[in-house]
Amino acid sequence: MSSKIVISSKRNLSRKYRAALAQIESRLQRLIQADQQRGIATRVAYLDDLLSLQPFGISDIANVADARSVKDLLDKILSTWSFDHILILGGDQIIPFFRFDNPAGDSDTSVTTDNPYANSGSASGSRDDFLVPDRSLGRLPDEEIYEEPGISPTPELLLRQLDRLSEYQCAGAEPGAANTIAVSAEDWRGASQAVLLGIGITVGVTLSPPLDIRQGGFPVHSITNKRIHYWNCHGSRILPLWAGQGGTSKPPCMHPDELRDAVNVADSLVSSEACHGANIIGKNVQTSICLKYLWKGAIAFQGSTTIAYGMPNGSLRFPDPNIWNQKWAADLMSEYFLTNCLNGASCGESLQETKYRYFEERVNSRGGLLAEDKKTLLQFVLYGDPSIRVSFAPAAENWNKRLQRAKSLEAIGTARQILRESDKGMFTEVPDQLFRPLSHILEEVKRAQPDYKLSLLQSLQIEREDRYAKAAGFAPVAYWHEIYFVSPQIDQATKEVISDVDSYLVVVVEQVGDKVSVIQAGLSR
Repeated sequence: MSSKIVISSKRNLSRKYRAALAQIESRLQRLIQADQQRGIATRVAYLDDLLSLQPFGISDIANVADARSVKDLLDKILSTWSFDHILILGGDQIIPFFRFDNPAGDSDTSVTTDNPYANSGSASGSRDDFLVPDRSLGRLPDEEIYEEPGISPTPELLLRQLDRLSEYQCAGAEPGAANTIAVSAEDWRGASQAVLLGIGITVGVTLSPPLDIRQGGFPVHSITNKRIHYWNCHGSRILPLWAGQGGTSKPPCMHPDELRDAVNVADSLVSSEACHGANIIGKNVQTSICLKYLWKGAIAFQGSTTIAYGMPNGSLRFPDPNIWNQKWAADLMSEYFLTNCLNGASCGESLQETKYRYFEERVNSRGGLLAEDKKTLLQFVLYGDPSIRVSFAPAAENWNKRLQRAKSLEAIGTARQILRESDKGMFTEVPDQLFRPLSHILEEVKRAQPDYKLSLLQSLQIEREDRYAKAAGFAPVAYWHEIYFVSPQIDQATKEVISDVDSYLVVVVEQVGDKVSVIQAGLSR
C-alpha cells in the first residue's frame, strides 16, 4: 500500500471560507475512504493546527504565510513519517508558493514554484538547491478573485476537485488519435509534432492560425471526450487566453469560455507549454484556462507559472542546422511528463522524474544548465493529486530505473554538487573581446526576425572540473552568452494586443577561446 499526506492551513481555509470549511473536511474524509479502496493510506495535516499535528509528534506550528516555515515543518513530519506523495490543498492564499529570483533575462521579476516542497533539502537552501525534486507532489488550487465585490468566496473549485478525485477510476488512457487533442501555434508545428512523436502519439495537430476563436469559437467535437490534451501556444499573465502564431498573425485559440457546458474534459490529462499557463495568482475559473479545466473535471494539469521557452521556427540560419532538430525546455517537459503518465507512473512521480531527466540530459549534453533551463525546472507545476494514475500500462524496466535514480538522494546530491561547481558568476556587462564575435548573431536575427529588438545580453562563465570535462568532451572553461531579443505580442492582422507578455527570442552562444558556436535558440511561449 502506498501513502499520501495532504497538507493545508486550517486558519487560512477558515478565514477564507468560514463555515464552508466543514464541507471541505467532509470531502477530505470521502477522499481518504476512496484512497483506501485504491490502496493508498492518506493522512491530513493542518500545519498551523496543533491538534492536527499531534499524531505526527509535532509540538509546534508553521507560519503559514511563510513558504520556508511551511517547508520546514513539512520536512520535520517527513523526517519521521514516510509518505510516497504530498498533496497541497489550496492555492497561494492557503499554502504559499515559493518565489525565487528569475535566472533568465526576460521580464519576469520572480519565478513561482512548488519545487522546494518536493525537495528534501534544507528549507534554508538557495534557489539552485531546489531545481531537482526528489518527492512526488501536487497541488489542488482554489480561486482567488471573484466576479462581484462583496460576495463571499466559495470553495466550489476545491470541492469539485475533491469530488472528482473520490469518484475517479483509472480507465487506462492509451496514446492515440482517438483520445488525444494537440493544439499548436502554426509556427511551432515542427516542435509540437516532435513532442507527439516522442510520446508515441500519431495525431493531427490543430494549428493556429487558421484556428481563431474569434471566428466561430473552438470546435467542440475536436476537444470533448479527449483524455490527453497537449497545448503549445502563447500565453498571457493577465489576459485569459492562449494564442497561436503564424508569421505576424497571432490569433487567440483558447479562452475559459470555450470550455462550455457541451465540452466534456472529465478525467483529462492536460499539459500546456503556454507562458503563464499555470499562473493562478489572482485568478478564478472565468479568468484562467487552467482553473476552468480543473473546474470541468480535468484530473491533472501540468504547466508553467511564468514565461516559458521552447523551440522557434527555422527562419534563423545559423551554422549548425541540428539546432532546429532539438526540443527544448517546455517542449521536453510536456513530452517527458505525458510519456511518464502514459507509462503507468502517478502524476506526481511523472513530474518528479521529468525534472530529473531534464536536468540529467541537459548536464550530459552541455556540461551545465543555461539560465532558461533553471527557470524551466522551477516554473513547471502539477495541479492535481500526485498519487493518481491515468494509465494501467506497466512501467518499463528502464523507466523504473530512471524513477529510482530520480528519487535517490545520492543523485540529487550529485546534481547540487554539479550546480555549485559549474556556475562561476553571471554578468551582463560583457567585455568587448567577448562581445565582438557575437555581432554576426545580431545581424542574422535582424534579417530573419525584424520585429525583434536586442533586449539583453548576459554571460555565464562555466568552469568544469577538469576530469569531468575531459571525460565528457567539454572544454574546462567556457563562456555562455545568452542574447535576448524582444517583440510586443500583437496580432498584426487585427492590431490587437494578444498578450501583456512580450515575446522573447533567446540565442545561446558558447565561446571557447576564439571559437564561437550557437548551441541553443528558443522562443518564449
